[in-house]
Amino acid sequence: MKKFFIILLLTSLLPLSGCLWSNRFDQNMEMERLSLSDTKDLDSDTNLEEKNVLDEEKNISDESSPKKEEAEAKEDNKEGIVISNEETEILKEVIEKMKEENDALKEVIKSMQNVPLSSQDIQNRGKKTQMSFKSCGIFSTYKTQEWMNKLSNLLEKQKLILYGQNDPIFITETDISSACYSENGDIFIFIVQNEEKRSFNIFRYDIKHNTISSPNIISHENNLIPPSTFGKREGNIINLAASSKKDTCNYNIDYKYDFLKNELSLQKVCTKCPSKNEECSSYQ
Repeated sequence: MKKFFIILLLTSLLPLSGCLWSNRFDQNMEMERLSLSDTKDLDSDTNLEEKNVLDEEKNISDESSPKKEEAEAKEDNKEGIVISNEETEILKEVIEKMKEENDALKEVIKSMQNVPLSSQDIQNRGKKTQMSFKSCGIFSTYKTQEWMNKLSNLLEKQKLILYGQNDPIFITETDISSACYSENGDIFIFIVQNEEKRSFNIFRYDIKHNTISSPNIISHENNLIPPSTFGKREGNIINLAASSKKDTCNYNIDYKYDFLKNELSLQKVCTKCPSKNEECSSYQ
């Protein structure tokens, strides 16, 4: 009887035990599932953190890349372009020379623009005082004058036209045959001639305004003989004479130059050939 009761008790506890075991198993499975989920979440978080770190490193790398390339480029330039001290000095000299030439050209432009003003001013000066010429001679005689550097700079940069030529040319010291200087009038006049091309001109330099101007030439002849020197002065008029020989005939020409009006006029042309009387044409 006792034995039967024990068997009955055990039999009644088996379903409960199975249920408990089943519940415990389910709990274990759930715990493992949660554990796995937590692990995945942890792995996901870890991966996300790693990804963020990688992204930050990439961003830093991207930001530093241009700087790095710039630094490398500078380094390449530093190595590729090497300028010696001698080359630097040459470059400085070239730049300085270009600046000087630019300044000289500006001075020439200013001088040419001031010609009308200069012409009027010289006539006004002539009305106020009787201009006198202290000396006449070759161009080099006046090299010690303070204004000579300005005149020389203009001659180097400004082309001038000679009578008998179509194109302007640069004038050199050797082209100037004679010159006269008026200290109280602030003017310097000089003759430029080219006997080979039978061309010439008289130029007036205004020291006050730093301008060079050529005269108005009044002539009735196409082929004029260049005068070589200034002659006698009468008031505002300076007489000039020119002579030449062609074949067996001699040619003589007289000019008058008004230095206030800056006007050169042909006065007389004479021709003397053998066995013929002298023939003259007057244009006074």
